[in-house]
Amino acid sequence: MLKIENLVKSFTTDNGSLDIIKDISFTINHGESVAIVGASGSGKTTLLGLAAGLDIPTSGKVFIDDVDLTLLSEDDKADVRNQKIGFIFQNFQLLPSLTALENVMTPLELQGKSNIKKHALDILEDVGLKGREKHYPTQLSGGEQQRVALARAFVSNPKILFADEPTGNLDDKTSAHVENLLFRMNKENNTTLVIVTHDPLLAKKADRVIVVKDGKIKTD
Repeated sequence: MLKIENLVKSFTTDNGSLDIIKDISFTINHGESVAIVGASGSGKTTLLGLAAGLDIPTSGKVFIDDVDLTLLSEDDKADVRNQKIGFIFQNFQLLPSLTALENVMTPLELQGKSNIKKHALDILEDVGLKGREKHYPTQLSGGEQQRVALARAFVSNPKILFADEPTGNLDDKTSAHVENLLFRMNKENNTTLVIVTHDPLLAKKADRVIVVKDGKIKTD
């Protein structure tokens, strides 16, 4: 489902080139759940963005469902993300002018799906936000915003779901609920799940753990 080949991401600084991702390669099979862990600054969030086609590598290849993202235009990459990828951002990335319901409906509207309101309402109820549908992001707590972001990522039933610290802003009870939703989707829908996390307990629930250190894979 995801294949990374010799991936490199570098930035130019006043002191020369700085390599954030250093020749990383791995494959994740369809339906597999994988946790990517490592210290702050290790490159794991950068790696996640590259894998989802949200960033452009300096060199190397990224394949999603046998499609090479590095050969696509930005519009074509957006189409692949819309049809096959869900992404839960650490900072939510909700649209402030839209209600919780409208934020969740957006991916379905872009796909031209029908009966989207009912489906979005069902997903919001599933993440514990029934009664909060008409609230805007500024009217929601951090944990509630995270759950809206989760619902938005779930709603289109993506083939692969990327999650950047999906429980980082949640209390223990809500965190457990979100974890259950993530792995339920992984098992019931055979959704490939790739999680960046600092939480060792969450990482242990995945089929596989990739440890990143200084831009390289330390263990897999």
